[in-house]
Amino acid sequence: MAIGPKTSLEGCESFGRRSTLKSAGLAIAVLTIPLTRRALAQEPQSRRDTLREAGRLLRQQYVSADGGAALDEALRRREAEFLAAVDDRSFAEIVTVGMRNIVHDAHLRLIAPGGRPPMIVLRPRAGPPDAAPRPSGHAVDPSLPTPRPSGTGSGPHFPVPVVDIRLLNQNIGYVHVSPLVSTDQMVAAVAGSINQLRRAKAVIFDVRDVPGGDPGMVTRLCGYVVSEPKLLLINQVRGGNQQPRWTVSDPAGPRLGDVPVAVVMNGRTASAGEALAFGLRGIGRATLIGERTRGAGNSGSIVPLPAGFSLWLPTGRSFDPRTGQGWEGTGVLPDIVVSGDAALSEAIKFLSSSRPRA
Repeated sequence: MAIGPKTSLEGCESFGRRSTLKSAGLAIAVLTIPLTRRALAQEPQSRRDTLREAGRLLRQQYVSADGGAALDEALRRREAEFLAAVDDRSFAEIVTVGMRNIVHDAHLRLIAPGGRPPMIVLRPRAGPPDAAPRPSGHAVDPSLPTPRPSGTGSGPHFPVPVVDIRLLNQNIGYVHVSPLVSTDQMVAAVAGSINQLRRAKAVIFDVRDVPGGDPGMVTRLCGYVVSEPKLLLINQVRGGNQQPRWTVSDPAGPRLGDVPVAVVMNGRTASAGEALAFGLRGIGRATLIGERTRGAGNSGSIVPLPAGFSLWLPTGRSFDPRTGQGWEGTGVLPDIVVSGDAALSEAIKFLSSSRPRA
């Protein structure tokens, strides 16, 4: 099931400009003057305030105390360099690169005024994240899933929310949910589709290009392939208590039990997509097939800064309760290495050859 119109937010914002360019010159002037004013760079003092507040927050709250201190010091040391940026967007980008060069954190980001939250790391065709579920249509080959949206836009977009759950040939179940968010609509869409897998003899979770989500959907999906609740991950915010992430004990729909499970992934699998793969392998329930993932294992939130800027501030980390290890910066490594494009076919072949014959 695809969820929502396949129209990018980028396109929605620029639609008025493109339409007006076909009109009289007066109309063009009326529209472009406020846009130009909105795009003007902030005064150096405002940006300086932005840097110093960002540094203060990083020192106090960043997931690693040492990392937060190093980030604060770097922002102060390179202040003049950063303030020389020609506009707000460039300023945000070079500050982001500078911070990531220190801590290699894929979530950490300075966001320019009017910029979008960096939930995602890929650029598919876009739709609003809160759109309602709707059917996605049928694949040309009914034995394979419908291709996921793709695109070549230059800026970050919200992905088209998709719930694609079906039974493939040989009674192999297929599950692709993106983004992995546990909104009422997404949970209902999963619950309404999971019955199709009652006869599944094996299951593939497809997290290729999945940009992120929340623990609720991860623990729900994993709950379908365990016979009893399992401890998937631990999340810990700096200075806080550990929060265990257990599989959902009573997910809506049939439990699929101890059937063989494969997870297919690629280099754009990030955050919650990585958590699903990492957690299922950690409890011994999945073979991972494809490419090393993005390496975005820290969690956090967006906090406001002076002059309309904001900071995606990672404050917590997720890790395996058995080893203490996470995947931030390193990514999740596959058990069977193939290209992302070949991962699904490889998973079908693997499950067909490894599971007992009926």
